[in-house]
Amino acid sequence: MTSAAGPGDGARAWADGAAARFSLGGIRTAEFLALLYTPGLAAAVEGLDAVVRDTPAVGTARRGRAGTGPRPDWAPRVFTDALPADLRHRLLVWTELVPARRHGIGRAITPPDAAANDVYRVLHRHLREDGAPWEAGLLSLYLDMCLAHVVDVHSVLAVCERLTADAPAEHLAQLEEMGARRFGGRGDQSSGPPAPGPEHVRLLRLLQRLDRSRTPEDVLPPGDLLGDLLSTARPDLWTGTGTADLLVHLLEPPSTRPSAAWRRRTAGHLAALPDAAATVLGILDLVPSLPEAGPRDRWDTSADHLRPHVQDILHGAVWCADLLPEEAREAAVPVLERTAAFTGTGPGGSRKVRAERAASAAVRVLAGWGGPPEARALARLGAVIEKETLRRVLAAAAASLPAASRGAP
Repeated sequence: MTSAAGPGDGARAWADGAAARFSLGGIRTAEFLALLYTPGLAAAVEGLDAVVRDTPAVGTARRGRAGTGPRPDWAPRVFTDALPADLRHRLLVWTELVPARRHGIGRAITPPDAAANDVYRVLHRHLREDGAPWEAGLLSLYLDMCLAHVVDVHSVLAVCERLTADAPAEHLAQLEEMGARRFGGRGDQSSGPPAPGPEHVRLLRLLQRLDRSRTPEDVLPPGDLLGDLLSTARPDLWTGTGTADLLVHLLEPPSTRPSAAWRRRTAGHLAALPDAAATVLGILDLVPSLPEAGPRDRWDTSADHLRPHVQDILHGAVWCADLLPEEAREAAVPVLERTAAFTGTGPGGSRKVRAERAASAAVRVLAGWGGPPEARALARLGAVIEKETLRRVLAAAAASLPAASRGAP
């Protein structure tokens, strides 16, 4: 177990020696290595490194037919699989720190080190898939190392995604802190806040699954155009029960045609809302009021597109409308039409549309309902949407309408 009283002299001596021998960089690496130490770890590290450096090219680790990991007879896997779970978990942390995996930090990469780098990388992924429960103190240490930017957040999340609702409060607090320190940030209208990336979304979904309370600011922090508009124009929705959880869910939108699994999950979120139709249509009704957004970070390449996370949310929200009760359709049709008209066009006549997936989804939902009001809405959209790919979606939608709806006045 990881000692709460701190590492002893033997642990510090081993950590200093290992950091020097393996050329580990980082100011706090030796400190964390000492905390990682446990009897048997030193021998496991030495034995593993010998096996890794005797292992041929990574191609020999080719995954089995089931695709669940390296071949069972792959030497590094044979070595680690024979160890107790606690040592396997400590070696997972170790494979994040060895210079061979971290691209030779502090020294040039020689061919043997380059080969070892690949072997450690494959082994690290295998160890990350280990489903054995972690000792609580060791997982807290791993989270602390992530908070200190010593290890990769992706691997830490992969481990924590196996936590259950009865996870220790300390782990939940560390995950909350990770969200604030690694993914938090404030912005303004010129630079904007950080957009939720894949790892941030994973963390939000993990905390959601663990029943941690969410707020809309976790998804759309101050300075985000959609968040600022929603919080000021519809504070009732912004602070409403279930809104934050719905926004987290929508950060992972469906494909072009939502799967049955996505629909089931979404239906559960909609059922948790006091008034699902008011929330979904209230969010979409604000879309045409979104201010035009220029590039907000170095990953944005166009001033004419909404930011990727906003496009994801709007795309998912449109498909949410498809799950509303049939009696909500009369109110939903004009909202979807306005949403498609705004997201399917560009500012100032630009052919770079704002959010093509959301516009396509709105067209498909309207066509799926197929009544005369929907047909009239699609006809009006045909007069304002110019992008060829969207016009093909509109043409297919019009062709799919029932004959009785096509000529509706």
